[in-house]
Amino acid sequence: MDQLEKTLEIMFNNFKYNLLHGWSFMRALRLVLGIIAITQAIMSFEILIGLAGVILLSQAVFNIGCCGTAGCNTTSYRENKSSKGELINYEEIK
Repeated sequence: MDQLEKTLEIMFNNFKYNLLHGWSFMRALRLVLGIIAITQAIMSFEILIGLAGVILLSQAVFNIGCCGTAGCNTTSYRENKSSKGELINYEEIK
């Protein structure tokens, strides 16, 4: 039982850290749009708008997007494929 309590405490601490850190513009935008959509769904009794709001809100809370957790990221470095001293040959097309 002691091991289970430790595991749950670690999981809770990880969730709390992920919830409070790593906020970007897109995550905040999803949060705001989710709250607006849920509010509008409650006021107009629309189930589909509410479902969209729940999806947006859950994406913001759990920090996931369409591709999962940062699945769409690309590399942040550029490789220099051509050197400055290399000559480029062009062909003239007539």
